[in-house]
Amino acid sequence: MKPAAHKVVAEIDNISHLLELRRLYAPGHEMHAVIDARIDELCGKAPRRPTIDPRATKSGAAGPTPPMPEIGAHRAREQTFRLPLPPTVNQYWRHVSPGKRRDPRRVVVKSAHGRRFTKAAREMARRQGVVPVEGEVEVRLVFYFNRRGCDTDNRIKPALDSLEGVAYKNDRQVARIVADRALDPSNPRTEVTVRLMEQGADSEKAA
Repeated sequence: MKPAAHKVVAEIDNISHLLELRRLYAPGHEMHAVIDARIDELCGKAPRRPTIDPRATKSGAAGPTPPMPEIGAHRAREQTFRLPLPPTVNQYWRHVSPGKRRDPRRVVVKSAHGRRFTKAAREMARRQGVVPVEGEVEVRLVFYFNRRGCDTDNRIKPALDSLEGVAYKNDRQVARIVADRALDPSNPRTEVTVRLMEQGADSEKAA
């Protein structure tokens, strides 16, 4: 018989809520695998094999199970979701030599790799219920790499471009960017939070 927490996870059909729930459990907790399997199910993917979070202790000990939170309706004011790991800027763009165009000026266009990433990221975000908002937003990005020493800066622009028309109408709405990196060799990805900024509160901070 499944524990009550497992049953609650099985009834959640919004990936943003599942990601919020996942953060409540200590690294390496068994509920991470349960929640990840449900996310994969909603995304139409085969469930991953359970893995131990690399941030867990060597003993693999996990903290006590916290109570299940009350999860309300999804709100576009703050949207949390998961994307593939974006390519670097050098992979995302390519230079077109003058010999391949009538215009002799050298131009930069999106590469085939960049177009594939943008399409996959937008489809994945829409499957998670992400909707475009109006107004200035703050975007938080956490890049999970499969090895150490990867550059974070040159992946920000491809990630922001992929969200245009999905999480916001135009990337000019992005007024604040917070980027971080973490290590997860078994599951490279990008975790994104797009928050609609409150003009009044932001004006007070600026003052």
